[in-house]
Amino acid sequence: MVESEDNYRDEIMKELRFFVDHRVGCIAVRDRTLMDPDEQGCGPDKPDVVHFWMGVWVKSKLPLANNSTHEWSVPEEAVKAAHEACSRLNHAGHNQLGEL
Repeated sequence: MVESEDNYRDEIMKELRFFVDHRVGCIAVRDRTLMDPDEQGCGPDKPDVVHFWMGVWVKSKLPLANNSTHEWSVPEEAVKAAHEACSRLNHAGHNQLGEL
């Protein structure tokens, strides 16, 4: 994909109401219209989180910088479910920002 296509995709994604927020230990579908600019967290109790999946604490396959033997991992099933839910929400109508 060329850079202009990446930029086009990024601009389209900014216009969609719902987006996937994939972090180290969790993944969520969030609603841009309910986001609080002063809040950096992502949890099931946040008002802009529509769907939330918690990762699992697993034994690390590689040595970690902090000498830990475990790390957070979000299962592939949760990643797939988050993207599918986000797509359904964005295609269900009222998905563009400003269409409330």
